[in-house]
Amino acid sequence: MDVLEDPMSFRPVAGRQYSAGIFPLFAGDWDKVYRQLETLSSHSQLKAIGECGLDRRSEISLAQQTEYYKKQAELAVSINKPLIIHCVGCWSELMAAYVPSSVPFIVHGFRGKPQLAEQLLKKGFSLSFGPLFNPQSLMICPPERYYMETDANQNMTINQVAQIHSQYVTGQKKCNYR
Repeated sequence: MDVLEDPMSFRPVAGRQYSAGIFPLFAGDWDKVYRQLETLSSHSQLKAIGECGLDRRSEISLAQQTEYYKKQAELAVSINKPLIIHCVGCWSELMAAYVPSSVPFIVHGFRGKPQLAEQLLKKGFSLSFGPLFNPQSLMICPPERYYMETDANQNMTINQVAQIHSQYVTGQKKCNYR
């Protein structure tokens, strides 16, 4: 069952950490789910809000996606927890909706070119890289704004992702622009 459909059914596993948010492809009652997200946001094992964001493939209007992205960003700031952002084809809209924050706004699964990485970093976003990434973008990301993930490959451990990334971060491999 989707936790956001019924937060009372949320039964976290001891020692695990969770994030919750309204994914931009969600096709249900966004008002209802947002109210449930507000309730769930106080749970001690909830460590971040998201994935939320903007996606051109969604049947939901970009205006509605933006409205709820902003609501979730405000919620993350108000509870002092990071925001995990999903973005497909809406980079300028995402940057326009950014509000400087004391909590990290982390772009999930970033695979973009270094020019886009630079724009996002300059605006204030942090970047999360998985096993599929643009090495040049990873190399320009400052350590304090760099995150790792396994989301794109559930069979890979975070240590394996870290080993792949370290080849570029430590300069053991040269990166050629493609």
